[in-house]
Amino acid sequence: MVIQNGQEFILPKKEFELLWLLISKVDKVFTREEIYSKIWGNVIVGDRTIDVHVRKIREKTEYRQY
Repeated sequence: MVIQNGQEFILPKKEFELLWLLISKVDKVFTREEIYSKIWGNVIVGDRTIDVHVRKIREKTEYRQY
């Protein structure tokens, strides 16, 4: 679970791991190869996997004012 501005978000395991990796070193730019290695290890995934996971994280956590 992630809490942002008092709002709770439940993320699937890989989304949480990806978010945790990205916020663990905010001053570092991770290459796709580093992300694949650290999150998916030796599992073969599609070329757009990271993009899809980042999009889902953004959809869940972006602040929306209605």
